[in-house]
Amino acid sequence: MIIGGGCFLFLVFGVLAVAMLTIPVSDSKISIRINITKGESLREIAAMLQEKKLVRSSSVFVAYVFLRGDATHVLPGVYEIAANSTLLEVLSKITKGPVATNVTLREGMTLREMDALLTQQGIITSGSLFSFKPDNHLKEQLSEFGFSLQQSPYPLEGFLFPDTYRFVPEEGAESVVTKMVANFEDKVGLSLKIFTPDERHKKIIIASLIEKEVAGDYERGVVSGIIERRLKAGMPLQVDASVLYGVCVERQNCDRVLHRQDFSSPSPYNTYANKGLPPSPIANFGSAALRAALAPEPTPYWYYLSTPDGKTFFSKTFKEHDNLRAKYLLD
Repeated sequence: MIIGGGCFLFLVFGVLAVAMLTIPVSDSKISIRINITKGESLREIAAMLQEKKLVRSSSVFVAYVFLRGDATHVLPGVYEIAANSTLLEVLSKITKGPVATNVTLREGMTLREMDALLTQQGIITSGSLFSFKPDNHLKEQLSEFGFSLQQSPYPLEGFLFPDTYRFVPEEGAESVVTKMVANFEDKVGLSLKIFTPDERHKKIIIASLIEKEVAGDYERGVVSGIIERRLKAGMPLQVDASVLYGVCVERQNCDRVLHRQDFSSPSPYNTYANKGLPPSPIANFGSAALRAALAPEPTPYWYYLSTPDGKTFFSKTFKEHDNLRAKYLLD
């Protein structure tokens, strides 16, 4: 049987088309990162895929996408695609959207630490989280908790709830903040509902102090009670974590121990030199620290001391406290 010229060409074209769709450009298993930006045209995406050697022909890719009706289904984002993927597999990935990853932001992390972790994970660009200034709906949400752009060098400190989140690569600071503020409102909002915005803000600051100072539930409750006693008595709180936070945000030195001169610095976070609470939260707290801030334990104690091995001792007098300092911290 003799095949006509037209049929033969059609057959050859069909074989070539199938090959382009199903045979990878490379047999390498290495991952190739591509970034599809919002508003990028299909032809631009196809050209980038050909340049990265993920497809043989950008024209064939464009034609096939149009034939399938997927031209509007390609989703922006960062993708890791194996070099030995077929055109069909490449198209499948970029129409399903980038794969989200779990990122755990633990209790007590500062905004700077969260920024570093999210940058390392490729979720945001460095510095974009702690420099982010909420506006419109986000600002309105946070104002219910006494939020103000003027209160802190890092306004979002204390308002991003530590949790495990699912983020996609290069999600960006605005999307990250929106998710975390919604979670903050969900986890914190009901507990603080009975207070005014100013009172809520004070409780949030106290919760952040507790989060950085002690770990156990009992210790948190007692420390919360000590903070409230000192505030009512007009005594300086003398919270080392707050002093250290001031050194970090004001002098950009976050990786050193406190020095003697730090305790006499004019920083508003110096709770030895200043009475009352620091002007803003010093970390992002979890549920346990907030519960302690809302339910301070009444005790006869005025002082507490945390040792390097994580133990906490409470004292009724400064003499008792000073003796504990000599025993555990000055050896």
